[in-house]
Amino acid sequence: MSATAEEEGVIGAAKAFVEIWAQTALVVIDDYGCTYTCDEADVLAELFRACNWNETADDLIREHAADDGCLEEHPGYGGEVEAA
Repeated sequence: MSATAEEEGVIGAAKAFVEIWAQTALVVIDDYGCTYTCDEADVLAELFRACNWNETADDLIREHAADDGCLEEHPGYGGEVEAA
């Protein structure tokens, strides 16, 4: 089943968003990682992973989990949580 023109537009916009934010997130992650809710951090990391930005996703979750004080596990992240 092929995507409609509208779906292709959404996919293209999502890919562009990820490309820009994946590069930006590595620079500003200390500023934003701890301000996301767990759900926000998880869904953003999932989007990065879907576009093969796994390092960015792991960095986001690592910083979020180290700074948010929650004990919730974050799916898809297999590393130990350490403050950067």
